[in-house]
Amino acid sequence: MERLLQGFALTADTVRRPVLTGLDLIPTYNLKAVVKETGIKPDTLRAWERRYGLPEPERTAGGHRLFSRRDVDTIKWLMSREGEGLSISRAVELWRRLVAEGRDPLQMDKPDNQLSGPSAISPIPQHAGEIQALRQAWVEACLSFDENRAGQVLSQAFALYTPEVVVLELLRKGVVEAGEGWCRGAQAVEQEYFASELARQRLEALMVAMPPATRSGRILSAAAPGEVNTLHALILAFLLRRRGFDALFLGNNVTVPHVQATVSRLQPNIVVLFAHRITSAANLLDLVEVLHPLNVPAGYMGAVFNMLPALRDRIPGHFLGEELEEAVVTLEELLSLPSQPMTLPAPVEAYQHSVFRFREAQASIEADVWRLMNLDSGQYDQLSAANERLGDVIVAALRLGNIRLLGTQLEWLQCLLDYQCFDPDLLRQYVAAYHEAAESRLDNRAAMVTDWLSDLAGL
Repeated sequence: MERLLQGFALTADTVRRPVLTGLDLIPTYNLKAVVKETGIKPDTLRAWERRYGLPEPERTAGGHRLFSRRDVDTIKWLMSREGEGLSISRAVELWRRLVAEGRDPLQMDKPDNQLSGPSAISPIPQHAGEIQALRQAWVEACLSFDENRAGQVLSQAFALYTPEVVVLELLRKGVVEAGEGWCRGAQAVEQEYFASELARQRLEALMVAMPPATRSGRILSAAAPGEVNTLHALILAFLLRRRGFDALFLGNNVTVPHVQATVSRLQPNIVVLFAHRITSAANLLDLVEVLHPLNVPAGYMGAVFNMLPALRDRIPGHFLGEELEEAVVTLEELLSLPSQPMTLPAPVEAYQHSVFRFREAQASIEADVWRLMNLDSGQYDQLSAANERLGDVIVAALRLGNIRLLGTQLEWLQCLLDYQCFDPDLLRQYVAAYHEAAESRLDNRAAMVTDWLSDLAGL
């Protein structure tokens, strides 16, 4: 136990007294209800009571157990610690130690006086500096490819906070921090991949250890075809499973036929799709259109919808919010309402022509950009990647029906066009060259593309 808390000093500021209400302590649930909600086996629960004195249910005059809300939450807390690798004896030891220090294990990660309810999800701890320090230590371990140290930090975090807090505040934000360092050129992309893989492995291990679903409604969570960031889809499935839903993560590298076949077989209540890039959003639209005849509604979210809010009007389905916590609450509300049929947007013929014409001329445009830029051989890879990605972005915006969704600011291009940011002056030169090449190769059928490039280049 000492090793679990080693290196994480507890000060007077971190101590908080339990905040309980009368409703928490009223014996209400019989053994059958507890087993259904938690998934624990009756024999296991009886053994915990006998050997460790946890939980501590009341008994009726007839000798039957009655559990309070706090008893049920205590059982879930102990099961979560087991799922993270602690033995039940160690989990009970940790519980008693935290209580002795004045830290209620069920309240330490909630703001004072906040009650848990159907719409609540574990918030940021009041003393956020604790989890931030652990997150920083985990990120540093990942950047050093130190798997053992990263695992030790996670063990400390899971011993002190609920799984939701650790997943949202440490793993999710830690991977984002690693990705931001890559975009700034401060570290190699392999370091972000390493952090993402460690996070994925721990999440999958936690999900395997979860009890069966206790609430009605099946939810499929997946990244859109072509989307490389699948961690958020996995985290959402984890959060929903923690709330008792039958939530399934469809894995990496899904394809439209794969999702179509899976939905036909499983008949979920809703499919949630993630897109963080404009190209993934275009693929997401293709997938939503495939789901339409199956009468399965779609929910969607992701960084691209936060960055380009107007894009939400192009996707038939439910925008679930900008944050995962918001999505969980929205999904709970949607599942409580009758399903509504989706209406697909009518295709815009002018944009369909523009896609065809741009693709037809794309190779020639890129060859002209090479000539106009006249870069040295050391910049070959950077320009090649920029050409490929800008072409993909233009096609995706046209497929979504409005190239103006992309805006006319250069800043958003800087991390999009290469593993490291373009120099701003070089970026302006590149966009101007691309516009000149496009004007010479595209006719009026793709004028919307050249007009947008002109605005982007400030011409």
